[in-house]
Amino acid sequence: MAETDTDAADQFDQEVAPIKLGEGFPGLWQRYRRLPRNVYAISFVSLLNDASSEIIYPLLPVFLSSTLGASAKVIGLIEGAAESISSLLKLFAGYFSDRLGKRKLLVVSGYGLANFVRPWLAFASSWTEVLVIRLTDRLGKGIRTAPRDAMIADAVDEQQRGIAFGFHRAMDHFGAVIGPLIGYVLVLLLVANRNAPAKPEFTKIFLVASIPGLAAVLVAMFFMRESRLPARPAVT
Repeated sequence: MAETDTDAADQFDQEVAPIKLGEGFPGLWQRYRRLPRNVYAISFVSLLNDASSEIIYPLLPVFLSSTLGASAKVIGLIEGAAESISSLLKLFAGYFSDRLGKRKLLVVSGYGLANFVRPWLAFASSWTEVLVIRLTDRLGKGIRTAPRDAMIADAVDEQQRGIAFGFHRAMDHFGAVIGPLIGYVLVLLLVANRNAPAKPEFTKIFLVASIPGLAAVLVAMFFMRESRLPARPAVT
């Protein structure tokens, strides 16, 4: 009986022992290389878009307070309203992408709208103008987010979804990391008095920040492919 128990334990150890990456599974790099082109395109779009926005938004409270004379309450109102409209639109954007069967249209429209209005921050002369721009920017985010995530899911099979979304989020957050770093370098290069930046200096930074945003829209337009959705059943 003891011998049987030992044999069973040995067999269990063999079954549950961790398999070396090179023996049982392809390497992680090979897994990423197998991701479809659409996942790479969408991820690169997110990287560029986040880099663009994160150059601007860490500087926006300073711009509002020191240049436009906005109070802390006004800055909070702008950000709260902007994020609220984005969250509300996400409830409907995914539904409409399913109904229309045209996810790319919504994704490109969302990125295009955000990156069209964002450079206008460079010319804003009042906090109300900034409010309108921020609301429109977040409107674009609300339109694109759910259809974009659905496009990633559509592009891969079930076994690849975890790594596909992981890759996308990594690229997205990488853009959010390099954006403030680029913004910091721009402040060092373009701002004479860093304690009180002048409006023309903000204008230059905001316009430079629009370059990766424009690149994001172009990649979305020309390198992303529409999802192939199953045909909707006919209503009888």
